[in-house]
Amino acid sequence: MDKIDSHESLLFSWKGKLLKEQQWAYFRNKWNLLELTIILLSWSAVAVFIKRTLLGNRDMTYYQNHRDQFASFYETAAADLLLQYLIAFLVLLSTVKLWHLLRLDHKTQSGLVSLG
Repeated sequence: MDKIDSHESLLFSWKGKLLKEQQWAYFRNKWNLLELTIILLSWSAVAVFIKRTLLGNRDMTYYQNHRDQFASFYETAAADLLLQYLIAFLVLLSTVKLWHLLRLDHKTQSGLVSLG
């Protein structure tokens, strides 16, 4: 896990350096915007996951303490739905990024052509 964290921090520092050097020109490249969107959506998904967990714990505690009353799980369900949409959109954007990466690598491209 430490190895993954070090690679992630290296990537973020490299992106930060690139953003500092290029300034507003960084946002003109559509692939940089795609990566930035993926990063922002990932952090948003983490925040919604935490919020959903806290709401779920709150609702379950209420349900366990008030079994004779109606316990609404509406907020928890709404947070869960939002999390599902965020993750689905992240998968879509990551797939687009993967297609772009596979298209640029000539060895992979020639290997895929020979398979097809």
